[in-house]
Amino acid sequence: MIDDSGDEETIQHAATAAGFGHFVPHYVAEIQMGLPPVVGVESYALYDYIRAFTYFGTPKRPGTLLGKLATMRDRDGKLGAWLSYARLSEAFEWSVSTVNRHLVPLRELGWLEPIEIDRSLRAWAYVVGEYTRNTKGDYSPQFYREATTEALFKAMKKHAFEVREHASIFALTPGERIEFTKQWVAARRVKARAKAAA
Repeated sequence: MIDDSGDEETIQHAATAAGFGHFVPHYVAEIQMGLPPVVGVESYALYDYIRAFTYFGTPKRPGTLLGKLATMRDRDGKLGAWLSYARLSEAFEWSVSTVNRHLVPLRELGWLEPIEIDRSLRAWAYVVGEYTRNTKGDYSPQFYREATTEALFKAMKKHAFEVREHASIFALTPGERIEFTKQWVAARRVKARAKAAA
């Protein structure tokens, strides 16, 4: 049996967010809301692979690609991962065009932002989050996917209250949650496309 008491607090103040409260992984909420199948399981896996390479270290030489990632993090607070299309293609046994296709929803949802970190080498990185100040005044990493999860959770909780008069996403059936997520994600994609075209 799922205990959904206080679920809004759990997500709003999870350890990866600004609050550092009671920790329940965002992944649980993502699954309950049907986010992976709506975004696409291939895109979901691709994001997780890229995020696993987020660079937190200190390079021996600042001018290297990893040095540029560290500079970006230390100067701008941006968390980046450096992975070539070739490496992603090899890791998933996909063509480069397939990798690009599965990157599209990640960009549209704001889960990652491709940036060119070295024009001469044609090297790209993916910004997957940034450091934010928590309630204790310390800086902690905030990944963009978690921010999306929190926004979707709040919207779904509001929707559940409107249709079931119960402020819990579990007042909705799994099918209703997936349908709400589809509509919510579609609206975000439309906004992202309009912004990119402007």
